[in-house]
Amino acid sequence: QVQSAPVWQSSVGYPLAARRPDRWAIVAHGRRATVINTASKTGDTVLSAVAEAVVSKEAGELRQRIGALAEERGVHFSEADLGRFLRMAKYDVDRAAQTATDYVQWRTTPQYGVESIDHIDVANVANEMRLGKAYVMPVLSPEGRPIIIFHARLHEPTAPTYDADEAMRFIIYTMDQGVAKMQPGVTQMDFVLDLKGMGMGNVDYAFIKQFIGVLLNRYPERLGRALLLHSPMFFHACWPIIKKMLNPETAEKFIFASSPEDLAQYIPLDRLPASVGGTSNFVISTAWPPTPLM
Repeated sequence: QVQSAPVWQSSVGYPLAARRPDRWAIVAHGRRATVINTASKTGDTVLSAVAEAVVSKEAGELRQRIGALAEERGVHFSEADLGRFLRMAKYDVDRAAQTATDYVQWRTTPQYGVESIDHIDVANVANEMRLGKAYVMPVLSPEGRPIIIFHARLHEPTAPTYDADEAMRFIIYTMDQGVAKMQPGVTQMDFVLDLKGMGMGNVDYAFIKQFIGVLLNRYPERLGRALLLHSPMFFHACWPIIKKMLNPETAEKFIFASSPEDLAQYIPLDRLPASVGGTSNFVISTAWPPTPLM
């Protein structure tokens, strides 16, 4: 919970906002409160910065609750990871522990178990990878977040070679590539969802619902923003259906952009490929075998 309030002095006696109380806020997290500068752009998000800076009682309790299973299954939780699960659960330790437990069990299942991208068998996502419909850019957003591009027109659920499980494994693989590019202190990634050229045949509600479930429950608090580019007229009738699958906090992170100029408000065009109106000379390779992530 974030509450803006005039803060005249920190707990250690430093004057903070005698002239600009609007720039400061009290952030309550569990039984603690931290004074932060809401105008700062150095962190990934205000709450993630707080979560990483403060080892709260709730984080310690969460680690104690899930530690044995996580160690047994070989799944590592950093302090930032604990913070993500706690923020998702609004610092309800019981809910966070259940979601984290479910994550560990899901992460180590044969179907989607990929503890790191080094261990996934790329042959199991070969058809999806050859399409080039989703990939991680080699550069980062201004906030230091990995950028994932997704071309909706290349998602063809009626194609003879389409396999729903492979499609989901590939999305997981791609998001794991994004996580692998995160620098210390960064916990989120940005999506650019290119809707140009898509038709109703590309709208796959079953896949969308499954993906949203994975995003919310398996990658909690990983989404920085999702930019929806070049949405066709019919998609605006689809959006209310999709939006209902999201929680309100996540829905607010989806932003419609009608042009590359709109995109540039969030990500400079020289960090985006020409396929979405950017000026970067990066082109995703669909050659096989794939080029390792650098």
